Amino acid sequence: MKKKFPEVKTAFTLAETLLTLAIVGVIAALTIPTLKDHSDEVRYVSATKKAFATINAATTAIETKHGDAMFWKFDQEKTINWYKEAMNTLPTQNLNSWEKADLEGNAETFTPNFITADGMAWEIKQDDEYSCGGGAAYVDLNGPQAPNVIGVDIHGFRLGAPCNGAAKTGDWGVYAMGDGLNDTNAAWACTAYVIKNGKMPWMTDMSIKKCDDIIGSGSSDQDDTI
Repeated sequence: MKKKFPEVKTAFTLAETLLTLAIVGVIAALTIPTLKDHSDEVRYVSATKKAFATINAATTAIETKHGDAMFWKFDQEKTINWYKEAMNTLPTQNLNSWEKADLEGNAETFTPNFITADGMAWEIKQDDEYSCGGGAAYVDLNGPQAPNVIGVDIHGFRLGAPCNGAAKTGDWGVYAMGDGLNDTNAAWACTAYVIKNGKMPWMTDMSIKKCDDIIGSGSSDQDDTI
């Protein structure tokens, strides 16, 4: 007759189950925010590059119709209408202003002129200080949705020749702010860093308050114009 051995019970006790759940919870709490931050960073970097390509393509289309941009007499209302025609804008738009802030928390108002079909909100402005008579295009990548932070979901591009005072320092074009211009120490310099390096280290490193904190370590010599 075959001898029967007692069954070995392998179930966890209540204490062991609670301990396991606690460990899993701690690990999740530590890793999930990091994974989300990385996912958000990838999404914002991709959208920033898309916005740069979009404003370049629109400028080229306008030049085809109205002549070389370096000969435009920058009239804000006229130029806004040109870009609205050249970009895939929404027909009915809620153009309320909202607050934006830089990495240091300094707040100002973002007032879009139009919103494109992909949800990006655009503000076109005349800008003599850095563009030698040209303008600037500011974009909020996801419209009024958070975080509304310059260098994360809000970026800027110069429409004109880079300047130092009244002296041109380069050819006319569309430049990511902070590239070859007299504004590398501003919060807007984050745009050039993102285009060049494809990352936003300030999203996880809270010690970075301005992009000139890292601009020297991550910038390249490549010109950010198309």
